[in-house]
Amino acid sequence: MSQLLRPRALVPGELVVVVALSGPLDARYAPDLERAVAELEWMGFRVRLAPLLEAGRHRWWSAARPDEIAEEFNGLLRDPEVRPIVAHDGGHTVFGDLDLIDFDAIRADPKPTPSRP
Repeated sequence: MSQLLRPRALVPGELVVVVALSGPLDARYAPDLERAVAELEWMGFRVRLAPLLEAGRHRWWSAARPDEIAEEFNGLLRDPEVRPIVAHDGGHTVFGDLDLIDFDAIRADPKPTPSRP
């Protein structure tokens, strides 16, 4: 039986990365993202936006090709400086990427991954 993975508690000063794991960031929602980043920074976290989160970027109904999304996500999973990985949105297209995710990296360093900032 698999053991439940629990990430360690977050500490102010740690790096939060906001990503586009599924749908693209609609330019209309860029101000909402800016407010969320400001709130996270107010809470004491450092915040970085992942490159695929660029407003207006898209490939059909997704932020990018599945291999591009998985490459960015896996890089964040493997980066010891990154703590929570926050998806700005998530939905239907993320299921197409499951076979591309580095589950060994998740087991090695579980990170909190809330669904929205």
